Amino acid sequence: AVLANCAIMEARLPALLSAAEPLGEADPALLLAEGDRPGRRCAGAVQQVRLHGVARSTLDAVLRWAYGEVVPSIEEVFVECGTTSVGSTSPLQEVFDVLEACGTYEIERLGALLREALLEALDVEHFAAVLRESHVRRIPGLKQGCMRFALHHFDELIDRPEVFVSPLQELPEVVSDLFRLSRRWKDEVADGRDQ
Repeated sequence: AVLANCAIMEARLPALLSAAEPLGEADPALLLAEGDRPGRRCAGAVQQVRLHGVARSTLDAVLRWAYGEVVPSIEEVFVECGTTSVGSTSPLQEVFDVLEACGTYEIERLGALLREALLEALDVEHFAAVLRESHVRRIPGLKQGCMRFALHHFDELIDRPEVFVSPLQELPEVVSDLFRLSRRWKDEVADGRDQ
């Protein structure tokens, strides 16, 4: 259960609020008004809700955005990916969990900001992981962005196949799409030079 300001939830996250199970008003003793002065309580403005099927870290990220437009730093996520221990949820998976929640609960602006941030921060080292997750979780705009990244970094990827072959080995259709797209792009470039 989390405490949620109903006015903010209604304005910023209406689909999320409607999916949440209301548990009743929060304890007014927990809710001090401006300046934490006793005697000025805000009862009725905050409600306890329970949301099933959403990880706490995902909900925290969505609420940070709803309350202050805070978008997770993708650069920090990519740095943390290298330090994640086996068996734990990677920071990149958590970002994709937030993206899925954005789709489920119609949080379009946060979803667009996250997709844009992922593509802007994308590098060769993390390309395959982002492509894989965007394919598996069916996030087409992000997958297309990864494919464009691959075209622009084709030679670098071919020189370092270990960065994409292993993470994509159980998805041969994605590797096939990559090579088909690159062949078509190379043919178009060659046709442009011949004219």
